[in-house]
Amino acid sequence: MRSVLIQMCEKYRKLVNEVQYIHRLVAFDGHHGLDHDLMVAQYGYLIAGDARTSELAWVAGLMHSIDRLISLISKQDVQTFLDGFINCLPDSISSEEIELIVEALGEHSKLNDPDDNPVTVALKDADRLANLGFLNLIRGGQQRPNLHPLLWVFMTDCTQSQLLKILSHA
Repeated sequence: MRSVLIQMCEKYRKLVNEVQYIHRLVAFDGHHGLDHDLMVAQYGYLIAGDARTSELAWVAGLMHSIDRLISLISKQDVQTFLDGFINCLPDSISSEEIELIVEALGEHSKLNDPDDNPVTVALKDADRLANLGFLNLIRGGQQRPNLHPLLWVFMTDCTQSQLLKILSHA
């Protein structure tokens, strides 16, 4: 059986390409990389309660950094870029499901709420899981060298590709 990552990347190739393009525009500028978004997407897929929610959580995970990314490249309204992402989605995603995804994107940085829709719940948990990695320590040291190392865990994160980039310049 082919991996979920490969299946979903093929199914949502247009969206993956668009998100990847936005990430390339901002390069390494203190934000999460595409690898983080893919990790969140994978976690969202794995922890959602049913097959359809898993797929919607994967899509939301891939798109979840849009607000931070767009603020780095343009003063243009985030909605314009979000509409571009939504236009990359296949017709198999209904307008009601798009609303669930958009709601999850807007709510994913907030505390849990009993009224969160299932896609939002999966996205929040997936983003938190993706931020638990040891690479957060390294990125914290890079971006906030004046903080005590134990504080880095709670304030920063780092992706594997960024770590490799840092280490290659050492």
